[in-house]
Amino acid sequence: MKKNKMMRLASGLLVAVLLTTCAISGTFAKYVTSDNASDTARVAKFGVTVAASGSLFAENYLKASDDTPTSATTGITVDSSGAVGDDVVAPGTKSLDDGIQFEIKGKPEVDVNVAIAVTNDSEDIFLASGFYDNVTTGAKDIAEVTTKYEPIKYTLWQDVGSGYSKVTDAIDVNLATLAGKLEGLTKDYSANTDLATEIGKLKITWNWAIDGNDLEDTILGDLAASATSVKEYAAINDSNTGSDLVDGTDYNLQTGLTITVTVTQID
Repeated sequence: MKKNKMMRLASGLLVAVLLTTCAISGTFAKYVTSDNASDTARVAKFGVTVAASGSLFAENYLKASDDTPTSATTGITVDSSGAVGDDVVAPGTKSLDDGIQFEIKGKPEVDVNVAIAVTNDSEDIFLASGFYDNVTTGAKDIAEVTTKYEPIKYTLWQDVGSGYSKVTDAIDVNLATLAGKLEGLTKDYSANTDLATEIGKLKITWNWAIDGNDLEDTILGDLAASATSVKEYAAINDSNTGSDLVDGTDYNLQTGLTITVTVTQID
């Protein structure tokens, strides 16, 4: 009888030990917590385009009332087709209405710099001030050019969505002033700037007036025919035979320009 009590007590203790072991096992389980993070990205948009079109000069021009470059075979009053490939300018001529055009558009998601650089292929056409043979009359007299003469007058136009309009301080200007105005448009723009509404389209046109400077125009035309056809004098009263003009110093008969537009991401 006593033995049975002892067995029951031992069994009870074993159950208690097992229950205690289970409780301790639960108490010693490790702490666990978790979280996660994720992100995605894409390449920032650039998508800027710069397009150039048109031309400034031509081999042939219509009569002065039209004075625009043309490929027509009638009504032409300025024609250099005898020297194929030579574009020319003359009093009473001008560029086509479209001239040279540049269009800058895009909405980049990065800061950008828009830079415009003008390279003169040569100095603009000019005749320096001084005393010259008066080639407008048959008399053997001398005439004075009082100021440097630059007959080609350029105009810069801009269209930011409402049509072309002339840019202030760039209307009927010489090549140097035009270049300065274009290069002055160089600027940094913040990300997401719509370049089409900030810069849009640029256009350059030119003209050479037919009236008002007969002496200078004729001297330039004669120099184009023969570099020794006109002489320069030290003063209007000089009776000497005069000296030959120096190309690049006293006059220039060539013109041209290269315009480069560059859009670059900046930090």
